[in-house]
Amino acid sequence: MRKPLGLKRKAGKLSRKEAQPPPGKETWTSRIRAKVKPSAVIDFLGRSLASLEQWLATWPVYTLPLVLFLGLMVYALAIPQTTILDPDTGWLIRTGELILQDRGLPAKDVFSFTQGDRPWILYQWLFEVYLGLLHRLADLGGVVWGAALMIALTYALLLGFLIRQGLPRLAGVALVLLAMLVTRFYWYARPNTFTLLAFMALLLRLEGYRLSPKGRLWDLPLLFLLWANIHLGFLLGLAVVLLYGAWAWLAPGAFRGGGERDRRLLLIFPFCLGATFLNPYGFHLLTYFWRLAQAPTMNSSIIELRSPDFHFYPLYFFVLQLVLLLWLGGGAYAGRSLVLTLVSLTLVMALYAGRNIPFFAFTAALHLGYCLKTRGSAPPPVLGPPGRGAVWTALVAVLTLAVVTGLGFWRPGLYNFDPRFTPQGAASYLSRLEPAPQPLKVFVHDGQWASYLIYRLYPRIRVFIDSRFDMYGDEAFARFLAFQRVVSFNPAIITPWGVDFLVLQKARLSAPPRLGPAWIKVYEDSQAMIYQAHREAAAPTEPYNPYR
Repeated sequence: MRKPLGLKRKAGKLSRKEAQPPPGKETWTSRIRAKVKPSAVIDFLGRSLASLEQWLATWPVYTLPLVLFLGLMVYALAIPQTTILDPDTGWLIRTGELILQDRGLPAKDVFSFTQGDRPWILYQWLFEVYLGLLHRLADLGGVVWGAALMIALTYALLLGFLIRQGLPRLAGVALVLLAMLVTRFYWYARPNTFTLLAFMALLLRLEGYRLSPKGRLWDLPLLFLLWANIHLGFLLGLAVVLLYGAWAWLAPGAFRGGGERDRRLLLIFPFCLGATFLNPYGFHLLTYFWRLAQAPTMNSSIIELRSPDFHFYPLYFFVLQLVLLLWLGGGAYAGRSLVLTLVSLTLVMALYAGRNIPFFAFTAALHLGYCLKTRGSAPPPVLGPPGRGAVWTALVAVLTLAVVTGLGFWRPGLYNFDPRFTPQGAASYLSRLEPAPQPLKVFVHDGQWASYLIYRLYPRIRVFIDSRFDMYGDEAFARFLAFQRVVSFNPAIITPWGVDFLVLQKARLSAPPRLGPAWIKVYEDSQAMIYQAHREAAAPTEPYNPYR
């Protein structure tokens, strides 16, 4: 029978939490609490970190950046099914190989059967050639290596600059690691990755010119010549050069501690701007960017072009960097107003579009490094022989490329796209079909899936639409979004096009589609369903209008 509430427990029936050890007898937990004091733990950690800092200070300045570079290369190459291979990488590789094969840029679309006469602006053609060459050399492993090289160089450059400015080694490592956590989800084999490297190189080049009386600027036009043929992010670089040039003229005290106006940055700016016109499209590249900036559907629907969603857990590190700016960003140093202006501009860009977060992360790390330096600088860094760091970095890059190439011969297909985000089973089924006289017309329910199928099956197939939404235009992208939002697939969408196969994404459908006798299901797995057209049973229908 259950005891009524309120009765006291009998003696000796106390719970474990209530029981006390007999007098004079100690438990192991009480002994630890008696001997280990929080202040002692903090003091031990402080002494250990101070000893580690003193030991790291004896290393040459290039050693820690080299270790970071090697670690990032190994991290990227140790994951065969890596997320660095974004599905968009598929059509980038095939485009690069097509350029190498034809020794020229295609004037019109070659991957879809709906936009054959539409002009195709290949503003990132040089990066596509870069991926095509690496793919020929070492298959997808070479592509991963090429992206990892750019990623590792970006953060190694930042760490090396902070150390050379006298920041304690551990503080520099902490700031760079935080910047890596903020930008980790932007590491892809895409032209954006080169823009991150170019922005970092430009920023550190301008800061070196601002701080050193021996700074040179002749290499900036060469950087912009390369940048303008790889990604439209060169426009941000031009804005940064103009900002530094205006500051050197209006606030000369921020440059080299002198009071004279500096005109050299303003004089070099026209050469940087002129170098960007040396591309296959000349001035029209700027008008093309303007049209993209005015595309309302793409800017409001593509995730990386929208404002960041702070419920996404990786953005917690972005918030942490903001908090550190508030708490630690108060140190005074020469040029603080210029760096803070750049931090503010990149913060506005990051809040406007998530793809701009890395630019804020880099400028914030630079500002925090300067502020921490004012609170206590490290001993003068051990520079080591000049050029030694560049030589070791090049050796590491060549060695890792040789390893990746060897792995490609030893185990073909070791590196692959992440199967969680690509329809590899559906692609394998389509690849086993007998080659047709004409390319098969395939409707794919997802743009990135279509990009992956282009990599696997081009030139045997043509797709309805893929993830090159900038080429298709805002109107075509809006129609495709209407197709994707239909929870039960309507076959009238593709009837006028004479489609041969449907590749439907099961996650987008609330129930299996009812296509009638005109379509036969020939394949199904946990991700996708494939339907083949049955021409004899097809009945004429009106063209589908998604706006009706």
